[in-house]
Amino acid sequence: VTGQSNQNPSEYVSSGVLSAPYHGANVDSVQYFNTLNANTVSSNVVTETTGALINSSTAQFAQLTGVSGDNFSTPDSVAASITGDTLHRFDVALTDYTTMPSNSELMSQLSGNYIYVLPTSIRAFYVLDVGGTIQINSTARLDSILSSGQRAIIEVARNSITGDVTFSVNGVQLGAVVSGTSGVLDASTTSSVLLGRQLAGRIYSAQVYDGIDGTLAVDFDAGDYESGSTWASSGTGETWTINGNASIYQGY
Repeated sequence: VTGQSNQNPSEYVSSGVLSAPYHGANVDSVQYFNTLNANTVSSNVVTETTGALINSSTAQFAQLTGVSGDNFSTPDSVAASITGDTLHRFDVALTDYTTMPSNSELMSQLSGNYIYVLPTSIRAFYVLDVGGTIQINSTARLDSILSSGQRAIIEVARNSITGDVTFSVNGVQLGAVVSGTSGVLDASTTSSVLLGRQLAGRIYSAQVYDGIDGTLAVDFDAGDYESGSTWASSGTGETWTINGNASIYQGY
């Protein structure tokens, strides 16, 4: 702690002092904690903060490798076929926000709508009902505000009347609102909704809303998973399937 403005000691875990079960872990020098580590480091100063309680919602996450066939999927549905205003929300911790492949997908429907993360921006790709496509990139980079492995809430909202697309990270707008082409989206694709194709890192949850402040249409929550290769969403009821070498980490 020499030279640090905060010289408070961290919580002490004894060694060679207590007898079994020691600090509750049945192993000397080890202690279980029921909260996540939320400490932060800025300018070489560590700020100690107690994190969220450890449970299935905070300790479980989807683990992705960056390989195309390793992803999570749910069949196409009426609810997923949104034509008007839409909001995509992702709770993620990606391996590297700087060097990720240019085709890393947060969520997609083949021949339909995509949300990508790129080394330079977040990209939204929409298919219009009248034909043609719209590709919108955020005007600011993710790696300008996020470090590798950092957990964040990423949101992409499209206004179908104006065509404007707004990107945000942790509730703060990322760059400028980007103007696009107005109009309703094409809902004719029957492809499954795919989550995390060619994406390396963790996804804790992902939601699609019908309307920017609208109805929850698609809901992926890693905390819903219990066992096997499929499970039902507690939010919207659709069935999610683990594909390839994707996995759900259960750390509680």
